[in-house]
Formats: sequence, structure tokens, C-alpha cells
Amino acid sequence: SEMTVRRDLEKLETRGLIVRTHGGAVKREYASESPFNKRDAERGAEKSALAARAALFVDDGSTVYLDSSTTAMRVVPFLVDKDVTVITNGLMTAAECSKYSIRAICTGGALNALSYTLTGIEALKCAERYCADIFLFSCKGISPVGIYESSPEVCAVKEAMAKNSRRTILLVDSSKVGEAGKVRLDLEPDLIVTDGDVEYRSEVIYL
Repeated sequence: SEMTVRRDLEKLETRGLIVRTHGGAVKREYASESPFNKRDAERGAEKSALAARAALFVDDGSTVYLDSSTTAMRVVPFLVDKDVTVITNGLMTAAECSKYSIRAICTGGALNALSYTLTGIEALKCAERYCADIFLFSCKGISPVGIYESSPEVCAVKEAMAKNSRRTILLVDSSKVGEAGKVRLDLEPDLIVTDGDVEYRSEVIYL
């Protein structure tokens, strides 16, 4: 029954095995992730502006890597007339491509139930198999020291996508500037598109 499920979830949370979420629960290992819907509702106008600017760098007929971020997902509507193929490890990004009838390849891999992100060996194999013209991605935070993400698994997929792309562009809104995350990404973007005051060694375009 619903009451039994609720009691069992409360017990698992008390034991530190899960974190309760709206409508369910996830493993404690995912607790550092903010729910996708929560992140998608934050700074929507800024993210869309970044996405529109970044889409200008995507040529017709390109193969495009998009990460699972809510910012990269917002690039999809701006690719409608460009006859592109999108490769992504984000389930919501793949769904957005379907909405706009854009060709999409999903990496496969282990699903993070909070962020709808696919990681692990299958995601890495896919990211290493294709060569893309451009990789558009976001991050958890950026400082003069580096670019940060939530976990080594997320970093590994993004690094593989960057390695197999001719150009990499980071989209980062001002709320992430000066923030350090748990794990530093081992990649340097060719370009950063931002509405914040970024001090970094890559070329920066300000909105």
C-alpha cells in the first residue's frame, strides 16, 4: 500500500541509504545532484540566451555532442533548421530533440534518476566512438583554477566528448562563476559563453 511504501522509504532514509525526493527517492550516492526539474526552472531566460548564442557556432550538417545539462538542452530549439545530428548522454535532451524532430543518438549507460544523466562504460564507449564537429556543455562551477562537476563519472563522459570533438564550447551562467564543485574537469574549452564575469584562460564571449 502507499502507506507501507512511505514507511519503508522513511526507514531507508533514516538508515542513510536513500534521499527522499518529490514523488520518490534516490540512492544516497546521487544526493549531491539537484533534481533536473529544479535546475531547469532556475535562470531559464539566462540559459536560453546562452544557448541561442552558442547555437550560432553550429554549422549546418554538423554532428553535435550535447551534455546532459539543462543549459545544453536549451540549445536544441535553435538547431531546428541546421540538419544536425545530436549525440547526448542526457535523457531529457534526447527527448527535446524528439520534440523538434532532430536526429539524436543517446549514449546509453547507467541512469542517474535525479539528473537523467547517463554515465558509465556504455556512455564512454559511445562518446569515444563518434567524432563530432562541436561539443556544447555546461558545468557545476567555474573558477580561475578550473571547471567543476559533481562526480568523476560525469567528468569522464564530458572529457571523452571533448576529446572527440573538433571544438568545445562551455555555456555557463553567472550563478556558477566563482563556484567550485566536487571534481575538476580535465578539459579546456576553446570558448566560453557567459553572462557572468569569468576570469579564465579560454576565450570568453560575454552576453
